[in-house]
Amino acid sequence: MSHTSSMQPLFEAYYEGGELMYNESDPIDSTVMHNPGLMILRLLSDSTAVSYSLDQQEDWRFNRNGQSLVLYGQRDTLQGTFSNERLQLTSTLDDGQAQYTFVPLDMSPIALTELSDTRWRAQVPGHPMDGAAVRFELEAPFLIPTEGDTVHAAEVYHVQMGPYFITDYTLSQLSPQEFGIIYWYKQSSKQLSGLFFPLQQEDNKAPTAQQILLRLGQ
Repeated sequence: MSHTSSMQPLFEAYYEGGELMYNESDPIDSTVMHNPGLMILRLLSDSTAVSYSLDQQEDWRFNRNGQSLVLYGQRDTLQGTFSNERLQLTSTLDDGQAQYTFVPLDMSPIALTELSDTRWRAQVPGHPMDGAAVRFELEAPFLIPTEGDTVHAAEVYHVQMGPYFITDYTLSQLSPQEFGIIYWYKQSSKQLSGLFFPLQQEDNKAPTAQQILLRLGQ
């Protein structure tokens, strides 16, 4: 999943007796907010799928009708449309208030435990994480070089989701802050490839995909 999008209502606020009050009538406007997506959806056949999320795996049945798709799970029903570029779904649990966007990605199984003692160097041209020193250890930040001999750290959290793994990251030292999720999808003996969707704090733009390449032992 690249990201989620939801409409956030804007209410009129005012001060009364020194306290901030909100007008409880209809919102005066709304804005679309985007957040990182934390889910992998794998199609197994023409009618079955499996999803992986944080500490959870779920089986789905689905029906396709033209460009429309409906997925039936144990706790939820997802429905939406798809194309070669993306799949966009809404949930019956929140009455369609949030939209979930997926992009196609051929992911290979990667075990986080096999990377625990390795060191990597990131290549992300034009992005602050370019040149970062990477270790896949618990609470080990990505160390990012800056001008001179100083570095700043990207806060990271690695998650194994079924046979796949992702990295949730935050660049809190940037202004505005950047955050997102890296989906690691291909591994060779000396390289690890990932796809991520960077979001910036207080920015309502939908994220665009970027590639990250790690080289072993650099």
